[in-house]
Amino acid sequence: MARKTPNAVLFVFLGLSVLVVGGVGFWLLSDVSRAKQEAAEAAANPPTLPAGPLQFVMSNSTDVTYVALDTVKRSPEGLVTATVVKVGRTVSSIKDAGPLVSQVATVDCAANRIFDGQSGAFTLDGELLSAAAGYSGKRGRVVEAGDYQVPALCHAMRMKNGP
Repeated sequence: MARKTPNAVLFVFLGLSVLVVGGVGFWLLSDVSRAKQEAAEAAANPPTLPAGPLQFVMSNSTDVTYVALDTVKRSPEGLVTATVVKVGRTVSSIKDAGPLVSQVATVDCAANRIFDGQSGAFTLDGELLSAAAGYSGKRGRVVEAGDYQVPALCHAMRMKNGP
């Protein structure tokens, strides 16, 4: 009787599959852990509406966007951080939020990337409705057409630091 030998290719495939599934599982668990930590930080430090002057950025049919001037910070690495405030034209015009939304955003002007920070939805009286920690990963996300504050912040950055 002939003796059967194990199929080496099958074992290699199964071994690699286990490694890939384990790696993806580890990545998902670490991502969920980081998101939970950011949510806990957001709950511990709830967002507030800025109290200082606002600079008009743009207006459309649903809301008006402003940048809080006293929150603009420029780092030596070329990052610009600011609080962006959206004021809805109606109480329900900002999708999935209240009539006022405040969000901290950090922009890497050279790389054309943005890091979403903590955001909060507020009533017309300034009471916090909800808070959320923004998530953009380690490299941020690519600036989209709806990120109207980016040209204003990056242009102001070039104007202040030279061409």
